[in-house]
Amino acid sequence: MGYAAKAMKAAHENMDIDKVDDLMADITEQQEVAQEISDVISRPVGFGEDYDELMAELEELEQEELDKNLLEIEG
Repeated sequence: MGYAAKAMKAAHENMDIDKVDDLMADITEQQEVAQEISDVISRPVGFGEDYDELMAELEELEQEELDKNLLEIEG
């Protein structure tokens, strides 16, 4: 047991609790960055949340074109 205690003491001799805390904070921050990257990568490519907005815009453009054609026919 004495050897284990000496080995632990030697291992901890150069450790500073503030450095360990800073290291853990850095690790946590990097894990959060990795999670954000993973979330972005896993989003579907192409049409997403803006699909309805794009469809509404397309319908509006089509209606404008139709109105323009009707005016040309009438006038």
